[in-house]
Amino acid sequence: MRYQGREAGRNQARILRILSERPATFTELLKETGFSRSTLNAHLKALGKGGLIFRMYDEARGRVLTMPGAMVDLKNDEPSPSSLLKRG
Repeated sequence: MRYQGREAGRNQARILRILSERPATFTELLKETGFSRSTLNAHLKALGKGGLIFRMYDEARGRVLTMPGAMVDLKNDEPSPSSLLKRG
């Protein structure tokens, strides 16, 4: 199933809002959004193809999703000092 239109846009905006606050695992996004696995996967795939999100590895949590420019200290889920300088 392809996700298009307003509902897809709202759902993807919701995912981006979560990831703008902190990186999240797939499971964390499932819990926060309430989406099915297939729905979340489809949205993440679309956002990834658009370059809006990417995956990285965290030793404590495994693979996490985040947004470009949202550099955080993955151990504390806090902005890194370098990201604070960029926003300044």
